[in-house]
Amino acid sequence: MAAGRASWFARVYRRKHVPGPNQYTWWDYRGGGFAKNKGVRIDHLFATAPLAARSQGAWVNVDSRKGENPSDHAALVGTFSRA
Repeated sequence: MAAGRASWFARVYRRKHVPGPNQYTWWDYRGGGFAKNKGVRIDHLFATAPLAARSQGAWVNVDSRKGENPSDHAALVGTFSRA
């Protein structure tokens, strides 16, 4: 499955960001992961090659994690130009 997915879809977030720290979409509550910036990027943004070529940006929306009683996830967001 993974090999097939790689040939059909582009990883939009990786096109915009080199691998590195601080690119997480999930943090464990038990260890205070968000405050310590220790997390895991478990969400991905895949697109077909034509759509990926129109990608204008991709980012993790950590603002959704800063409120009262937040989720342990933050959304991975992408923007694309019109055709």
